Amino acid sequence: MPNIPIDIPLPDALTKRLTPPSCDDIKLPTPEKLNLCLPFGGSFQGIVDVTKAIPDDCSLTFSILLQLPPLMASLGCFIKLLKLAQPLMDFVKAVPSVQPQKILGAVPALVDALTEIVGCLTSIQTGVPKFVRDMLHMIAKLLKCIAGQLKSLAELMSGLEISIQAAQASGNKALMDQLKCAQDNAKAQADAATGSMDMIAAVLAVAEPLLQLAGVSLSLPTIGSAQDAASIEEAANTMLSIGASIDQIASSLDALGSC
Repeated sequence: MPNIPIDIPLPDALTKRLTPPSCDDIKLPTPEKLNLCLPFGGSFQGIVDVTKAIPDDCSLTFSILLQLPPLMASLGCFIKLLKLAQPLMDFVKAVPSVQPQKILGAVPALVDALTEIVGCLTSIQTGVPKFVRDMLHMIAKLLKCIAGQLKSLAELMSGLEISIQAAQASGNKALMDQLKCAQDNAKAQADAATGSMDMIAAVLAVAEPLLQLAGVSLSLPTIGSAQDAASIEEAANTMLSIGASIDQIASSLDALGSC
């Protein structure tokens, strides 16, 4: 009897996994040159770590954000002094009209010193918002990168869940153990990716005084834990939504121009 081929349609998830990737899918993109305007002049650039994986936008953005907490922590008292400078100068200018004559000799020197400090305020009025804008754009970019990684892990987890069900149905315990091990590794990767939100939250917490100076109020929602493909996909979509909102806030400051 002749063999009659019978076409059995495969689930879309399996068909997608069996389709070989195209060159465009696996081609490594050239990392973009990232620049962050600093609030008091100058700028930061992403640092390429040649001891690790091939650099991309994610790693360069992350390298800049890691430099920010110690920088901003060291500026806390300086920012408070800048807030004090203008009201102190206004007070000192008013002193000669109500205080004894001996104060008059000291006032001009103090006014000159305060004038130099207050002069910084002019550049800071645009420098701080530029810094906040660039930082928020980078955070949005990083969230998009992390979300992309999570979506890849969600796709992997979905395939593993299907394979585990098939192995369980066939009673192949050895294969089930291997697949569950791969599933646990994927969960660990997803937990590490979502854990990066802690670093972003720490950067925003340290930057809170500068955010206030730029007139920006921002808080991050909680990201759920990665337990299965659906929860990982949900976490990725939440990150994309947060990133889009942050990018929109930053875009409102784009008219300030470059550093």
